[in-house]
Amino acid sequence: MRKSIKAVSALACAFAVAVTSAIVPATTAKAEMVTTMETLTDDNHTSYAAIDQYSITDEVYYTLAGGSTKVQWAPLAVDNIMTSTDYADVYSSTFTVPAFKDTDEDRAKNEFKMCTINNTVYGDGWDHSLIAGTAFYGDNMSRFRIPCENETTVTVYWDTKTGAVVVKDADGNTVDYVVSLVGYDNELVWKTPEEVSKASWSDYAADKVGIAQGAGCTDIPDLAKLNADLENKLSGGATQTPETTTQGSETTAAQATTAATQATTAANASTKTGDAAPIAMVVTLCAAAVVVVVAAKKKEA
Repeated sequence: MRKSIKAVSALACAFAVAVTSAIVPATTAKAEMVTTMETLTDDNHTSYAAIDQYSITDEVYYTLAGGSTKVQWAPLAVDNIMTSTDYADVYSSTFTVPAFKDTDEDRAKNEFKMCTINNTVYGDGWDHSLIAGTAFYGDNMSRFRIPCENETTVTVYWDTKTGAVVVKDADGNTVDYVVSLVGYDNELVWKTPEEVSKASWSDYAADKVGIAQGAGCTDIPDLAKLNADLENKLSGGATQTPETTTQGSETTAAQATTAATQATTAANASTKTGDAAPIAMVVTLCAAAVVVVVAAKKKEA
């Protein structure tokens, strides 16, 4: 049996070395975010670092910009890039909004939009702003407002696959918002997610409907249901990496293959963040070899 343990161990280690040599280049360059420094200004005439959309290759950045974000109303601002979460396709951004005042001077402080920035963006990025409840985009689309009674620190969660948007306060409580599904600047029709779900295209200006439909939004989304699904995901109902149950001595070399696949995925993802992907990969693959050996020992016992 010890010979079989050695054989399995050797097989697993050989597999690890083979896979590593196949996917790790001799020299790994650290991927840096492409930016154009100090070339743009926000509404307060403050310079900021911006994503250089013309230098993007296959990168995609999700941004949130509004009246209270670090850089106001600037979808290309590096500081407005949303953060990835532990949930598949979900990104978040945290900022503080003041108590809502419905005046021309103040209301925009509680408003924001979200954009997808890639190599098809033109202008300042608003052409890729969200149409709530869908994965489609169009010029100056959906605008969100948080009409809170008191100053509130909020985290906005955006499911970039479904278009669902959920807002939470610092204690994890859901914060109400209203949204203009189509329209921009002051040409807005504000509705709750539940009202959006029950609306028809006749509720919106025909020219804005045309833009939305031209972008691929043929049906008004059931935003309330999409948000409920996102709430479920955020509560742990659906995570990005499902837990794997191992049945003791039944662990086999197949798990080493799974570990290698996960390591490859992690390496690919880390090229954007500048992580030491090759090192992590080797460690993961060797750990997979150890799993096989330990399992074999358990079976021998």
